[in-house]
Amino acid sequence: MASSTDLDALGASLAKAKAYYNDKHYSKATAIFKQIIDSCICGVQARTSPCCCKSLVPAITDGAVEAELRKKCLCSAKSDVRCKSAMHINALDGLAAVYEAKGQIDTALVVAEAMINLAPREPKGYLRLGRLLRLQRSYHPAFRTYKEGIELVAKKNSSHPLLSTLHKMRDKVKHSALATDPLPLMPLELVAMIFADLDFRSLCKCLRVSKSWKSVLTTADKTIQSLWRVQNFSHCAKPVRAAQLQKYAMYSGSAVTQLVIRDCRQFGLDANALGRIATSYRSLKILKLQASGDLQLQTISRPFSPCVPRLTSLYLGFYAPFVPELVNQIITSSADTLQELTLLNLPGRPIVTAFADPLTANWPILQKLRTLRLGSRPYKDKAALNMASYMHTSPNVEEVWLEGISPTFRNASKPANPWPRLKRLFMGRSVNWQEDGTPFPLSSDIEELHLMSIHDTGSFLTRPWMQNPDAYPMPKNLKRFTLRDLIPDNEVWPAYLERWVRPGLESGSLKDLGMMFSKPHPDWLRSYELRFLSLKGLSLEFGTDQFAIDEALSDLLERFPRLEGLDIAQEPFSNAALARAIQRGVKTIYFRGTHYARAGLRDWALENPQYNALIIEGDYIRDLPMSLPNERYNDFY
Repeated sequence: MASSTDLDALGASLAKAKAYYNDKHYSKATAIFKQIIDSCICGVQARTSPCCCKSLVPAITDGAVEAELRKKCLCSAKSDVRCKSAMHINALDGLAAVYEAKGQIDTALVVAEAMINLAPREPKGYLRLGRLLRLQRSYHPAFRTYKEGIELVAKKNSSHPLLSTLHKMRDKVKHSALATDPLPLMPLELVAMIFADLDFRSLCKCLRVSKSWKSVLTTADKTIQSLWRVQNFSHCAKPVRAAQLQKYAMYSGSAVTQLVIRDCRQFGLDANALGRIATSYRSLKILKLQASGDLQLQTISRPFSPCVPRLTSLYLGFYAPFVPELVNQIITSSADTLQELTLLNLPGRPIVTAFADPLTANWPILQKLRTLRLGSRPYKDKAALNMASYMHTSPNVEEVWLEGISPTFRNASKPANPWPRLKRLFMGRSVNWQEDGTPFPLSSDIEELHLMSIHDTGSFLTRPWMQNPDAYPMPKNLKRFTLRDLIPDNEVWPAYLERWVRPGLESGSLKDLGMMFSKPHPDWLRSYELRFLSLKGLSLEFGTDQFAIDEALSDLLERFPRLEGLDIAQEPFSNAALARAIQRGVKTIYFRGTHYARAGLRDWALENPQYNALIIEGDYIRDLPMSLPNERYNDFY
């Protein structure tokens, strides 16, 4: 037993060590605490490595701490030795506090476990261990530590002054401990089902919720990796580095199938990132690049790797960077898989004079290509394209979209049957067709034709009928027809226009008709199968005569009694006339103008829910299958 003199000396040393701790002289405090611990007659010395025979924290969490404490210790930790010396316990507590202050939490945990092994009925060990576990945000083990400490201490000394502190700390951590994060406990299949409904941006935000969420959402499991296969960078607050792009690709197991960059400028797309996309995303099937303004990449000095992805869809928006080397390499490697090709950023250049367009000169035959969209940047020089070369490389195309270009067959032999499977054709307002007088024959099986400018009628409507009407059968399967300009003709209805519209009305195939209805209507202009009608041009003939305009609308509703939708543009129909149209079965009305222009009609529709009608401010052209709502389409209509 230590003498009173020794105890006084140890007490003085302990007070001195605590003073050093308070003054943040941690090295001096550590030395004195260790000296006091090593001087105890029990023989248990200070150590920074854990006991090899016992694991207290898992045992406490499982409620088996007493069995763990009774285990024999075979290592040098002597964790089965008990000591009642208050100086020894206080010195260990002080040493753990020093390690905690220095940020060495793992070492402090070793000392706290040694306190519990040395004196299982002493509250200080449980208080220190619980505090350290809380610092690690291990709230459930901390709660169990306080709970087990209360039970063990109360068995020996139910009136211990620190017992109330244990109760207080247990109650303080109880809510956090019981509010268990369910995500780490769920099967990965269920996690994938839940997070499959999130978009890519929301999924990235979930990585910042907690470490456990990030661990689950980035685990190397195919079920979880499937969440990262579609990556859509829609809003980038700061540029995305190439290394970050690679990290996101790794989350998918290097198996990203769809990559969309909505704004290359905000994304900070450069030659390095573009090269990383081309060479690292081997499983990529869909690549879509867009930009909000002109973006020029620095000259790429080294060639791309020959191992580029085999895409099914390549989309380059109006302002996306155009790198001919990359485009040619991707198209070449994707010759057997490419189904959709959109190049809206073609550089402006003069009219070509050779059959082979410079861009398509080295393209293979794209047998699986079904959709082709070509265009150039707004308000820039139009890209001159020799369409014969595109017809040659894409013989099985079913949908073509042209805008902001100058197509031509000049000095090239036009194919005898261009695009024989063409079903849908969209010609934008800024297309300048460089024809030499020969018509552009369309298949009689075409289903949709949309012409935004009257100048295109010469190539597609008038000339084929005038030169050789027998060579071009009437289109009996036409489903949607749009002509967005006033017809400059002295006839009531031009014969070539009747040739295009009448067969579809009589056969019932035509479901959607959009024209400038400014002239008297022929008797054949009627159908029970037409579902949508776009009305423009009535006010050009009737002026501000409200009665005449409403009567014209009533006449069209009589001719097409099963209409479900109307696009009235800015035509000055009265709300009463439109209400009568809704009562006849029209479900949707599109209009342009101020939001309040049709407020009365909208209120009437809300007051009469039995008609289930919608009054929409906007343009129905957004619903066209080849329209691009994320681009600046308003500039082209």
